Amino acid sequence: MSKVTLAVCKVYKNTGRFRLHRKNTKTAWKHFFLSNDYTDEYTFGTEWVDSVKAQFLKLKKWHKRKFICPECFTIFTTHVKNDRTKVNCPNCSDEESEEDD
Repeated sequence: MSKVTLAVCKVYKNTGRFRLHRKNTKTAWKHFFLSNDYTDEYTFGTEWVDSVKAQFLKLKKWHKRKFICPECFTIFTTHVKNDRTKVNCPNCSDEESEEDD
């Protein structure tokens, strides 16, 4: 099972009704992620983490970015680790694999 980190945020531990925090509540780190259990489906999950692990998870965070394919001019979104990552177009890669067969 792999986890893709979306965000690591400091949130109030005991939130009240309508997402308002109660007085004198403490903050803690929360990890928001997508988990993939070796299938094509992703499920959203959260967990409480300590401050040391939160700083480590911030380094592994993935970002949702929009890309434009220069060949077919389609716009698609995907999660990447940084902006320097090269991403293949999902439409063009399907056409190339059909031509190879």
